[in-house]
Formats: sequence, structure tokens, C-alpha cells
Amino acid sequence: MDDLAARPVPHHVTIMMTPNWGKIAAADPEKTARIASWIDAGHEIAFHSHTHNHAFPDGYTNAEARFGPDDTSMCMGAPQAGECTLDAGLSAVISAVEAALGRPYDLRFATIGPQGNQGPVPGGMNNCPPGQNPPVADEHGCIDGEWTGLVNEAINYQATEYPGVTEQDAGNPASVLGSSFCDRFGDATEDVYSLPIAPFETEAGGLAVRLDVAEAAFAMAGPDDFIGLVVHPVSYVDGPSGMFQGNAREQIVALLDTAEAAGLVSRTMSEIHDGDDVGGGLPCRDLR
Repeated sequence: MDDLAARPVPHHVTIMMTPNWGKIAAADPEKTARIASWIDAGHEIAFHSHTHNHAFPDGYTNAEARFGPDDTSMCMGAPQAGECTLDAGLSAVISAVEAALGRPYDLRFATIGPQGNQGPVPGGMNNCPPGQNPPVADEHGCIDGEWTGLVNEAINYQATEYPGVTEQDAGNPASVLGSSFCDRFGDATEDVYSLPIAPFETEAGGLAVRLDVAEAAFAMAGPDDFIGLVVHPVSYVDGPSGMFQGNAREQIVALLDTAEAAGLVSRTMSEIHDGDDVGGGLPCRDLR
């Protein structure tokens, strides 16, 4: 974030916080002050669930009745008190941000459900829950079971994997030229505005976009195209889950340099939503 602030042109980013990060931040005044400074600089906070069926379970789920109990070993709460639900995790993130700002905060976007983890299901890859054969994932890769309660009431828009893109398309720049689109998740009574996202050089998800592919996509993109890239710094270091080793900062800076060379800067998902006048999500953009 300090590197972003020092760049010659203003980049805005959406920072997705998981439930545990929300609880950690809320308990640390220095961290809440950082969150406030990021929002004041034009960035936004969104919710990243991971949920019960992530390959590395984080202990939070709204869908226990459908998928069974989660591994609660990573949940920073009491399962019997309902503190390991996704709703409780979302509440923790909202509380952290509002504590930082001292005022209400409209946390508009979320990404719900583990996409791209082990096992074929309609609409993508997932094994839901882990170890179950055949998988019982819904057509949205376990999102429907989670889109209920506070998640359904509080979250207006969804960031999700590029529809129809497979791992075989990862080297094709055209595969990361997308559009907003409308979709219906779980308990939602109206279509949900969705933006496509893909991981940048990380093992998380099926479409891992390399820098050269991103550069070619930037050159191909027109005013009607959306390019959603997720940076995941913990995945860029040598560790048990890392497939891409190296310096996280250097990789992210290289992506920003490449975007700027193409005349582009990053924008928050809310800024994209508010300025969208060409995407397929227009019919549902203002419904929720």
C-alpha cells in the first residue's frame, strides 16, 4: 500500500479481508488506523470468505446444514455460540472497518465460496466438501449455500471467477477480457451484479494470469472490456502452498508498471460498478 501511494499516478484497489483478519484488525488500533488511511486515500474494503470448503479450511460457513460441519480449528470464535458462521465473519470485518472510520461503512463487494479447488463440478472446479466423492457443490461452486443471512442482506455485489474460463485458457490474453454480468446466488431475490476476477501469478484458482499474458491483454483491451486481477502476496513466497516463488512486492510492482505503460491504472470494484455503462451487468447493477 505504501508503494501504491508513492506511484506517480493514482491507483485505487479493493482490499479483501477474511473473517480472521477482521478480528485481528479490530483488536489493534494501529491496524484500524491503517484501514482508515487506505479508505481516505480512495481504496475500499471488501469481504473475502474462503468459506468451509476452501482447500485450507478457515472454519466459517453459513451452509453447515448443506455441507456438514466445518473444520473449526482456524475459527477465532466459539462454534456453539455461532461465531464460526460466515455471517459472524462478515460482521467482524464490517465492525473493524467501522471502528477504523468511526462511522458506518457500506461494504459493497464480496467474493464468496472457494473457486478452483479440486474436483469437477458444473461451472468450475471444486470439491465440496473436501474428500467427498462425488462432490456436492452447487452450480456456483458452493456460493449458493453461503449466500444467506447477513451475507445476503449486507453484500450488494459479487466478485467471482471469469465465467466459462478453464485452466487451459490461462495463457490466452483474450480469456481475461471480460464484462460485468448478472447472476443469482442463494437467497438473493434479485440478480446480483458480478465482476470477473482471476489470480495474478498464484496457485489460488484455476486461471493464474502471468505477467506477459496480462501485458498482452492490456494491449488488446478496449473500452468495453473488464480485466480483474487479484494479487495474493502470501502465495508469491516459498512455502508449503506456494507454486510461484519470488519477491511479492517485486511481482506486484511489475504488474503496476506494466499497466501504467499501457496507459492504465487500477480502480476499485465499486468505482468500476459505478462507472459501468457497457457491461452485461447493467440490467442488475442498481437492483440491490
